[in-house]
Amino acid sequence: MSGQRPDPALRTSAALAEANLRDELLAPGFLTPSLAERVRVARIAGVRINVRFGLQEDMTLVEMARALLAAALADLGEGDDVTLQVHPPAGGIRRCCSCMCAASGRTTRPCAGARNKSAPWSVTSVITSS
Repeated sequence: MSGQRPDPALRTSAALAEANLRDELLAPGFLTPSLAERVRVARIAGVRINVRFGLQEDMTLVEMARALLAAALADLGEGDDVTLQVHPPAGGIRRCCSCMCAASGRTTRPCAGARNKSAPWSVTSVITSS
């Protein structure tokens, strides 16, 4: 293989392995087996997905974030981006989980979002079309 470019199947496999490792490092234990499979299928379809979700004790936040990511994946396609991230509390602002979606040149419905004023966190979603 020296001097030759890897075939597309090998490049895809390597990219999926790299993304899976990144998910485990940046979001340990966050993706359930079924959500991990949906993420893998979306990546194969050309969606760029970043999950930054450190270990959380609040399982309500975890479940809501999983639902938010699943909802975002339902409406994204090749060339689209989705980033799910938890931001720590700072300066009196509650911890926040955000899901940002960018659709490539097409109209996309907003990611599902939720707010719970009594919880020590909030969930937001942002969607843009480029």
